Amino acid sequence: MTYSITNLSLPVHSDGIMAIRIDSSDSDPIFVINVYLPSTYYTTNQYSGCITDWQIILEWLSNEGIVISCGDFNGQLGLQWGHRARSQGNDGGRLLGEFLIEHNLFSTITSDICGGPSHTYISGVANLDASILDHFIIPTDTCHRCLSCYVHEDHALNTSDHLAITLVLKYRYTRNKVHNHNARYNWNKSDPTLYRHNLLSLLSHIEGYPLTQNLTLINTSLIFILL
Repeated sequence: MTYSITNLSLPVHSDGIMAIRIDSSDSDPIFVINVYLPSTYYTTNQYSGCITDWQIILEWLSNEGIVISCGDFNGQLGLQWGHRARSQGNDGGRLLGEFLIEHNLFSTITSDICGGPSHTYISGVANLDASILDHFIIPTDTCHRCLSCYVHEDHALNTSDHLAITLVLKYRYTRNKVHNHNARYNWNKSDPTLYRHNLLSLLSHIEGYPLTQNLTLINTSLIFILL
C-alpha cells in the first residue's frame, strides 16, 4: 500500500487549527484535524468562536472520508463521558461536550477503550492538578474501527507537560469503483405501450411500490435488478 500526506488549505483562518489529508492506494482518504482550543485564560465566547471554526472545517471534510480531530482542547469533560473523565468538568469541557453531542462525536480518551494514565496533562512543577485536556475525537459511528487508544507514561525525553497518546484505527477497504455502463437500447424493437404495461405488471408484486400513471420509459437494466 502506498500513501501520501497533503497539508490542507482551510476554508477559515485559525491560528489553532491545521489539517492534513492522507491518501492511500486502496481506501478513501483520512483527514486529521489538529486542534488547539483556548485555555481558561480566555473567555467562553473566544472558546466558542474557535469551536465554530472547527465545526466549519469538520463539515467541509466530513463527506470526503473519515475525519479525526486531535490535540489540546483545553476542555475537561464530566463523568458522563466515561469513568476516566473528571467528576467536574470546566467551562471549556461543557462547551466541548455540547458540541460532541450535537455532531455525534466521541472522545476515545475518556472511554473504556483507552488505557494508560487517567490524565493527559499535569500543570505545575509539583506534578499537581492532573487533568484530561487532550483528546482524539472521532465520529460515533466509527467507534467500531478503534482497535486501541493509549495514554503513555511520562519519560525523560518528553519535554512537554502533555503525555503522548496513540490511537489505532482499522480503516482499510477497497473503494467502490464506478463502472460506466454505456449500453444502448433499441426501443424500436418494443412497443412503448406494451413495454409500459409489462413493466407495471412486474412491479405490481412489490409491496408498497407506488404505481404511478406517469411512469415513463425505463431502460431494461431496471427489470434485471427487480427480477
